[in-house]
Amino acid sequence: MYHVKSSSKSYVPFYISTYYNYRIDMMVKLFKDKFYLSFFLIGIIGFLFPFIDLYEKESLSRITVHTFFLLIILFPIIEECLFRGILQSLLLKINLLQNRLLTISFANFLTSILFVLMHFFNHPPLWALLVIVPSIIYGYFRERFNHLLPPILLHIWYNFIYFILISSDF
Repeated sequence: MYHVKSSSKSYVPFYISTYYNYRIDMMVKLFKDKFYLSFFLIGIIGFLFPFIDLYEKESLSRITVHTFFLLIILFPIIEECLFRGILQSLLLKINLLQNRLLTISFANFLTSILFVLMHFFNHPPLWALLVIVPSIIYGYFRERFNHLLPPILLHIWYNFIYFILISSDF
C-alpha cells in the first residue's frame, strides 16, 4: 500500500489522506460557490415569514442536548442519505425522470413530494407543504455537486434556523 509521510513522523495510508483532501476540496468548492452560499442566506430570510406562529413556542431551556442533536444533526443526515442519497439517485437512473423543468429534474420533484409527505407525520399541514421548497433546493445541490455533503450542510443549517425560531420569542 502506498503511504504518505505526515509531519508527525508517522505514516498515513494513502486512501485516508486522499479521502481527507477530497473532503477539504469539496468544502472549499462549496463555499466558493456564490449560488450555494446565497441559499445559506435565503435560509435565514425564508423562515422570517408570519407562519412562525403555527407552532406553540418552546423554551430553549426545556430542550435537551439529546433532542437538539437529533433534530439539528442526526435527522438531516439520515433524511438526506435516504431521500437524496438513495431515492433520488435511483430515480435519476430512470431516463424519463432525468428530464428537467428549468434546472430541476423530475427525479428531484418526485423525491421532494415524498419528502413532504413524510413531514406530514410530525408537522402541521402548512409547514409540511412548505418543506417542498428546501427539499427541491437540497435535491438541486445534490445533483449540481454530485455529492451528499451540500444538501446535508444546508439541511442542518435550515433545521438549526427553524429550531431557533420555533423555540424563541420573536
